[in-house]
Amino acid sequence: MRVTVGRARPSGLPPWRRLVVLAVVPAVVLVTAGVLAWIRFDGGGPQYRRGPVTVFTGGTGGIYYRYGTALSASINGSLPGVRATTMITGAAVDNLRRVAAEPNTFGFSTMDAATAAVRGQDPFKKAALPVRAVARIYDEYIHLIVPRDSPVRTLADLRGRRVSTGAPGSGTDLVATRLFTVDPAIDLADVTQRRLGVDESAKALADGTIDAFFWQGGLPTITVADLASRFPVWFVPLDGLVGRLDDVQEWGAEYRRGVIPDGAYAGVGATPTVAMADLLVTSVDTDPGLVREVTRILFDARETIARVVPVAYSLDPRSAVATGPVPLHEGAARYYRATKV
Repeated sequence: MRVTVGRARPSGLPPWRRLVVLAVVPAVVLVTAGVLAWIRFDGGGPQYRRGPVTVFTGGTGGIYYRYGTALSASINGSLPGVRATTMITGAAVDNLRRVAAEPNTFGFSTMDAATAAVRGQDPFKKAALPVRAVARIYDEYIHLIVPRDSPVRTLADLRGRRVSTGAPGSGTDLVATRLFTVDPAIDLADVTQRRLGVDESAKALADGTIDAFFWQGGLPTITVADLASRFPVWFVPLDGLVGRLDDVQEWGAEYRRGVIPDGAYAGVGATPTVAMADLLVTSVDTDPGLVREVTRILFDARETIARVVPVAYSLDPRSAVATGPVPLHEGAARYYRATKV
């Protein structure tokens, strides 16, 4: 905004009133400038909140971190006045709590965790969280990883063993706990539970300090791929528990059978398991203009992001709106309506 200052004309006001006017006008200009600092307006162009934006991810060994880093870079290159950064977190459950508490932030979450959040179910039993979906972005697969020479061939075979169920606050920890809940042949109390992230779990398995670990992620997960390339592993099939998971009505039918394909990891054959969708989420109070622009960038920068994280190739506007029980944010809905999805 350009302000032209000329010579003042006599106002006819008493001197004390002139001083009041002179004090108020700069304050109004400063407040107006402060408001404009958060909004971009280019004629008929997009309007959105400017300023810092945080993308909550997960551990550095998982896809959330790489996807979030690539998305943040694309936001910074596409939205003047917005500065996006990533934050390492406990992943899905942790991210939901963070975005609910901090509008104008974004995070990654599994569909089951996000469903529990909007319904106020365990582990969000105190109250439903005000979160909304931006897009369904890719599918995740449950990995139950053991040494190749392990006798473990079913979930029940973990009895008496040391098992990492994922980092606290992660979607991995949530679904692992649910698997033990629905399997009548074993309970979580029957194992020595460790709660480690994927990096720590992979190291502990190779070192022999745990006997198995769960991981929920897209394909391939770099840390798991690195482990499989230097340490012989086997994936335990879990597809037989999908029906039992879906039978728990309060969780919703968010789980389905999926297959980790042959060749996804070195030396590991095709493994039937549990699969589910993954979402990008934000607070219901996040600026709709900002959400619309971030949604646009997800698709416009898909090829660029996919060079860093190949699962981004699976992003499709027709499936992106299928966010299940988690409502779309109004800003995302505006984008999809405008693009006639």
